Amino acid sequence: MFILAGLAALAAPQVATPQAGQPLIEVWYELVGPKGQLIGILHEWVRPGPGGTERGRRRMLAYQVAGHTATRSTTSLIRHYDHAGHLTSFEAESLTPQARAQTRGAVNGAQLSLESFSDGKRRNRVIALPPGLVLGEPLLLHAPAPSSQLSTFADIVPGSLGLTNVVAELRGPPARALRIARADGRVISADVIERDEAGAVSRLIQPLLGYDLVLRRVAGPIDSASLSASRDLPHEMRPSPFFIRPHALTGQIRYRFGWRSGFNGTLPETGEQAATAKDGEWQLDICKLCGPAVTPSPAELEQWRKPTRWIDSDAPEFRATVRRGKGTDAARMATLSTIARTRLAVTDFEGHVSARTAWRRGAGDCTEDAVVLAALARAAGIPARVASGLVYSRQRYHGAANAFLPHSWVIAWIDGRWRSYDISLEGFDASHLALNLSDGEPSALIEANRLAAMLDWKAMGEVRRD
Repeated sequence: MFILAGLAALAAPQVATPQAGQPLIEVWYELVGPKGQLIGILHEWVRPGPGGTERGRRRMLAYQVAGHTATRSTTSLIRHYDHAGHLTSFEAESLTPQARAQTRGAVNGAQLSLESFSDGKRRNRVIALPPGLVLGEPLLLHAPAPSSQLSTFADIVPGSLGLTNVVAELRGPPARALRIARADGRVISADVIERDEAGAVSRLIQPLLGYDLVLRRVAGPIDSASLSASRDLPHEMRPSPFFIRPHALTGQIRYRFGWRSGFNGTLPETGEQAATAKDGEWQLDICKLCGPAVTPSPAELEQWRKPTRWIDSDAPEFRATVRRGKGTDAARMATLSTIARTRLAVTDFEGHVSARTAWRRGAGDCTEDAVVLAALARAAGIPARVASGLVYSRQRYHGAANAFLPHSWVIAWIDGRWRSYDISLEGFDASHLALNLSDGEPSALIEANRLAAMLDWKAMGEVRRD
């Protein structure tokens, strides 16, 4: 699950380095849900440290989303700088009741030495030190309004041995600005930052699908015991403006969207989805043949036949399975869909794993259904991608009905056209809103959720043809 993932990308300029002997500088924030329930605590500080300055952030979360197991975690990142303000070392840690992951780093000249510990394994790596490295999201505390519209920092996941460049863009007036952060070109957060009269960050609003989370500054420390009980959060969903009847789902539906809070994104086209942008709004027409009939280049088709980290179609399990396939690509996809649906017999909403891992476990949700079917298709030589976005459900699901929910499925190149295959919901219909296309990587799922949260629904209706 990817709720709260965007909180890892909060960004603001660094505070000035305190002189030796200066008192501790710190600030506390509370994270509250749609009913004001406390689900998280953020503590940031700057203090003199050995040979320079220590800058730290610790975040504690405790919540439970409908339909998922309770989540409780503590993450921290502590960075050490010399008196000249240069990074010398850091420690990052993630702690849950099930696991502990750590990564430590030390700067040695032009190199960064990394050591990680997770899953009982310790690993080491040395990488070239990127010029002007800013490690981890800059602190919010006492941050004045930024002088630049862009900021870049390197994010690190505890237990990993790599750095991910994050670019954050600020839009709007400093007092209430939208900050969009991207990693590898994908949107990983879109948050509204509010500042007080002194220019310090007072609130951060993270839009989710159906409700918002609010991070707000408080006067003093918050007792971690306040998070002793899990706090309930709704499942992310958007109530539908209309009850969609079955005959409409088998026909054509037209949707019109704007964007919230000054956001401006793009929406993809598929074989079933036509996307038209005009005056800052998007119109989506969805039906079995609504999308443009555009033939990808041979190089593009070959790219979507290749194995990837998440669609690991070169695994022996997939190769052995597809050797039994015969007939046209359409017939083979129908067979592969049945095989994947039979294999993933257990529903499991927790986490996201690769196709091979899901195949071995025999369990997953729509995201695992999608990567497994895409892996089988690619192993059979059929170009396939994962579409992530929203789908309509009339049935009660995690406490709500008549709503649009996050969803993933497969599009495959069949008979000269991209066609959707959804083994989770037993087929495609006109409520499948594709928000991005990918190789099933987690960042694409996060981006789809962020885009869904930023949609401003304007209109929708059935398109009938005489």
